[in-house]
Amino acid sequence: MIPIRDTVGDLGPVRGTLVLLLLEVLAYALGVFGAGFWALLVALLGTWLFGAPLEGRLGTARFLLAAAALTALAGLVAGLIDGTGSFLLYPLGAVLGLGLLLIAIIPRARILVLSPIPFAMGFQEVPAPVVLVVWTVLAWLAS
Repeated sequence: MIPIRDTVGDLGPVRGTLVLLLLEVLAYALGVFGAGFWALLVALLGTWLFGAPLEGRLGTARFLLAAAALTALAGLVAGLIDGTGSFLLYPLGAVLGLGLLLIAIIPRARILVLSPIPFAMGFQEVPAPVVLVVWTVLAWLAS
C-alpha cells in the first residue's frame, strides 16, 4: 500500500501544510529533528497526507495553531518518556496527532493508495484510519 493523496476533495490552498513541510526539512538540516533521514521522509509523507485535508477543513490559521499545539504536546510527552523531563522536538508524534485529528474531524476521510500487489496493481481508496495505522508502523520502524 503506497499512499498518494487524500480523496476528501479540493478544500482550498495548503500553505500551512507546505510551511510545516519546510519546517520539518529545516529542523532536520539544523540537526534538531530528533530522528534520522528515514524518519524525516515518513514525517513528510504523514504531514502531506493528513495535513492537507485537515488544513482545508480548519483553515490555515487554525491548522497551524493545532499543529503547533500538537508539536508541543508531542515534545512534552517524548521528554517525559525519555526520562529527561526536557522538551524534545519530535515531529513524528505531532504528525500522529494530525492523523488522529483528521479522523476526529473527517471520520469518513479516505486516502488514495497504490496497491503494489503483483498482477493486481491499481489505485484504491482506503479509509484514513487504516492509512494511519500503516503510517504509525512505518514511523515506529523509522525511528
